[in-house]
Amino acid sequence: MSDPASKLEAMGTLIQLDDWREPEEPEEARLERAVGRLEGLLGRRPGHDAPDWLRTEVLAIQGCLALGFVGDAAERTERLVELVERRLGAG
Repeated sequence: MSDPASKLEAMGTLIQLDDWREPEEPEEARLERAVGRLEGLLGRRPGHDAPDWLRTEVLAIQGCLALGFVGDAAERTERLVELVERRLGAG
């Protein structure tokens, strides 16, 4: 008994997913953009003291920066922008 002819076509070219992905924005640029958005949101609140949760988050961001974790600081700042928009009704 002989082997049946293969029913599979020849394999195609390997596609590198990294070639199709959007290039990531540098961490410093993400941080700068997020800080700008945060300043814009908080600048609309003259005469208001910062709530404790906001101070805590800013201290955490400063800690990340002090340790050189710019990516973590950018991520925290981006999340803080979303939180400020929700909690303070800004945006």
